[in-house]
Amino acid sequence: MYKELTFNDNRQDATAQNKLGTYRLYKTDHENENYLNNITSPNVCNAISKMRLGDHKLMIEKGRHLRIPAKDRLCNKCNEREIEDEFHAIIICRAHIFQRKQLWEQLTVEIENLNTLTLTEKFIKVMQAKTCPYAVGKFFMYLLADS
Repeated sequence: MYKELTFNDNRQDATAQNKLGTYRLYKTDHENENYLNNITSPNVCNAISKMRLGDHKLMIEKGRHLRIPAKDRLCNKCNEREIEDEFHAIIICRAHIFQRKQLWEQLTVEIENLNTLTLTEKFIKVMQAKTCPYAVGKFFMYLLADS
């Protein structure tokens, strides 16, 4: 029953305001994640876990605790006037262009069709951290330190 409720194929409710909905975009099974066993650096592993679980200080989460309406949890690092959620920080925010470019260069080596993926598909690949998990973790460490 838990698996059916948590990992069903209906992910239409995955929004920045819905923590579980965002998680279900990239967590599609009830299996242990490889990065937990394959990354020896506790800091890098911790950064991936924090970003995946929403245990960070991006405005989407900080605002939730401060009871700020979701539409007002905007990124203060760029001029995009968008909600600062995981998707924005990882895929869109102009404040992270240099670090994101470095990550994409590493991921492109491992994912040959990366440049043809939609932004949502790229987000899912990064959040799953199956490809280049150490590089993803280092990028997340940077994002977590910056928030």
